Amino acid sequence: MNISSSSHIYDRHPSIKGARMLKSMSYGRMARIAAKWDDRKPGSNFVFDIEACRIAKRSGIRIYFVGADVRELDNILNGRPHDGTVVGGTTRPRKT
Repeated sequence: MNISSSSHIYDRHPSIKGARMLKSMSYGRMARIAAKWDDRKPGSNFVFDIEACRIAKRSGIRIYFVGADVRELDNILNGRPHDGTVVGGTTRPRKT
């Protein structure tokens, strides 16, 4: 899980006009977005670590992006739909 000030990943920087919020995406798309935004300069923000994307894909680990609202974390942990982006699945987690 990735908890941050933004509950979703966008197809481009959210401040750019026309940026679209994404509810779900493939590992490949996540890696492309991460590579585009990851300049590794001090103080910069990037979506997610590229190596972590590769590990998640290889291992089939679903990644959940949510904002700071703990109710959304509770929704994920209890198998309910949540407001955020899911990489490698849908916004409704599987019950285990």
